[in-house]
Amino acid sequence: MKHTRIIILTAFVTLCSFIFFIQSSCKKDKCKDLACHNTGLCADGKCTCPSGYFGKFCDSTSISFVNTALTPLTIAVNGSSTNVPPDSTITFKGNTGSGLFISAYTAVTNAAGKLRGKAIAWSFGRYFPTNGDHYSEALTISAGSFFLQMKNQNFHDSVVLIYVNYQNPHDQTYDTVNIPHDGKVYDIGYYDVNPSTRIYANGGIAGDNWSWVPAIKDTVNSSVIVTVF
Repeated sequence: MKHTRIIILTAFVTLCSFIFFIQSSCKKDKCKDLACHNTGLCADGKCTCPSGYFGKFCDSTSISFVNTALTPLTIAVNGSSTNVPPDSTITFKGNTGSGLFISAYTAVTNAAGKLRGKAIAWSFGRYFPTNGDHYSEALTISAGSFFLQMKNQNFHDSVVLIYVNYQNPHDQTYDTVNIPHDGKVYDIGYYDVNPSTRIYANGGIAGDNWSWVPAIKDTVNSSVIVTVF
């Protein structure tokens, strides 16, 4: 009887080993048909990518754009648009070496949706890096333009109309505004820099008038705040 049990046990162990061998032989290699690019390594059917590469096959890199303007901008990459707040970054990922077309736009509008000052626009092409390095680019307001802001500390009058580059026959711009006398800083818009840019404003209650010739630096991302007293 004891001899019979040993035989049965041995047969059972042999059968289990055979089944395990068959199952192991039939188990599919999940990495067999998966090609990981750029020195990526496959483990359990997934690519582990080296630094700087992304995607299922480690064949994508990234590009970032930074909004250095004082206003939000709308950026469109290959036709898909999104809004980017000031001092914020947006990142895109794509196949290494593939191209993308970028267009961006920023402006200030009044309550009626009318443009104040001028719009600033960008349009250019870039390629996703092929070496795994992340590429970052700042979208800046070039020299020749400045951003105007206003603070009204007048004790009784609001500002309803401004002239920028006042009495310049070629570049005078006027805009309607609503700047209450609350001491807060309000965005007016982008304007051209001239050798002696003069700003003139009208009040809406008492009809007061103000005039400035601010020192404006003709540099990238130039801005100025004028204060009403």
